[in-house]
Amino acid sequence: MAAKRAAIELIGVTKRFRTITALRNVTLTVFDGEYLVVLGPTGAGKSTLLKVIAGIHYPDRGKVLVYGRDMTRVPPEWRGIAYFPQNYALFPHLTVLENVTYGLRARGISESDARKRALEVLRMVLLHERTESYPHELSGGMQQRLALARALVTASGILLLDEPLAALDAILRLELRYELRRIAKRLRLTVLHVTHDHEEALSIADRIVVLRRGEVVQVGTPQQIYEQPADILVSCLIGEVNVLDGIVHSVENEYAIITIDKLVLRARRGKLKLHQPVTVVIRPEWVFVRKQRQGTPWEWEARVERIYFRGYMSVLDVSVGGLELRVSAPSHMVSDIHEGDTVCVEADAERIVVLPYQARPPELFEL
Repeated sequence: MAAKRAAIELIGVTKRFRTITALRNVTLTVFDGEYLVVLGPTGAGKSTLLKVIAGIHYPDRGKVLVYGRDMTRVPPEWRGIAYFPQNYALFPHLTVLENVTYGLRARGISESDARKRALEVLRMVLLHERTESYPHELSGGMQQRLALARALVTASGILLLDEPLAALDAILRLELRYELRRIAKRLRLTVLHVTHDHEEALSIADRIVVLRRGEVVQVGTPQQIYEQPADILVSCLIGEVNVLDGIVHSVENEYAIITIDKLVLRARRGKLKLHQPVTVVIRPEWVFVRKQRQGTPWEWEARVERIYFRGYMSVLDVSVGGLELRVSAPSHMVSDIHEGDTVCVEADAERIVVLPYQARPPELFEL
């Protein structure tokens, strides 16, 4: 099997702004044709990462390679990279069509070819009926789609997207997230896509890179990041989660028995040691909820405090042993459970993530 070709390589990249280190010794490879999503809390260095790759900022240390060529100090216009900034700027005196064809015409492409390519991309972003409109005649969401079209039409190999869907309404954001990936794959683009939306990241990424304070915390497929988070921050960034602290009480073959206050649960042992303080990560759907006990020692009796109907799935906030837990299940399976009911809950021992004890990072309170 042929080795994957690297489109972008960051090697030990550090970028500082006076006393702030925005990127700290970042080493990362983005493969040709890959759709890589960059996720992290505010101030993690996501936008700076894109700007260093685009050439808007030069790193203080390290190298940036594009298809094996050292581009560390090469100006943006010579990198062959299309960049969609968070604060995009449209030409107010040009129409929608003229805004999109501008970059192509500047590169010497004929007017007819530029128009053909622009119309194709405008159709992709649902602006093909507004070609003669001016930016001030468009809604904020339409303006963002116009800026996206302008980036897409000039992308020849690598496309950098900084929160490309942030200003769109929920329905259009959902539609365009899949369309973006489809367009990128069809045009064989290598994409780095920055977002705060974990559902967006999970649904379109080939891989996700998580940044925290300018450092790479974890890189993996959406499933790996979701099911095997490296730490508490990653687990919380990527969806709803219960985070509990406990102690390894005993070890039985492949399982560890963990006590959390007066509660007991079982999880895969991994490298856990007896009496080790641990942090337990439990996603809501990793908890079974039922009205009748089944007699296992890992069941907890709980009171249903609140039920949130979310269509196919329902979310239940339950209190158990003085702790608050959030659990979820298909709505039809909990239709006979009501607020105030007493139920039994049991965490799935095969899916629980147990980490060495971790204090809550301050970024958690900003999510």
